Amino acid sequence: MLSSLRPRIEAFLRGRFFRFALIGTGGALVDVAALYLALHLLGLGLYGGRVFSFLCAVTFTFFANRAITFRDSAKVPLLRHWLIFATSQLGGLSANYAVYAAMVTWWGLARDIPAIAVAFGSIAGLAFNYMAASRLVFRSPPHPGPLPQGGEGVDAASPSPLRGEGRGEGQAPAVRPEADKR
Repeated sequence: MLSSLRPRIEAFLRGRFFRFALIGTGGALVDVAALYLALHLLGLGLYGGRVFSFLCAVTFTFFANRAITFRDSAKVPLLRHWLIFATSQLGGLSANYAVYAAMVTWWGLARDIPAIAVAFGSIAGLAFNYMAASRLVFRSPPHPGPLPQGGEGVDAASPSPLRGEGRGEGQAPAVRPEADKR
């Protein structure tokens, strides 16, 4: 049974969502570091400091995702691409910030150690942010020729009938008989 899971685990670890989540973890660390900088050096407070830390984290995750996770996506001028990315992440930020604000407001431990609230907030925004980034910001360019067979632009973790998966390798796609036409 474990041997049958191995290819799925390996495909997941090579997939875009895993890379996005890993970079998001790095972004959460940048978020925490920037928040503490904002609190202790800039005097911005728990709420204003979080706006500052979000901008730092979104900039880090933009550059890392552009270079690693979505390196095969259509290239857009840098500033425009960052603005699209930052805007697309506002839904995830809403969930993230709501969890953060609730925790630092009503839980003393999170108020004393805001990194706890940042971590929970980051988890709350992860799914939305991935969907927005992969569907709106880092779309792969249209392919002028045949579809790739598992390289760049294809998430190897997802079965695709376009790659011959799901119906048996080498089999032709199902075709409706022409008998219905009269």
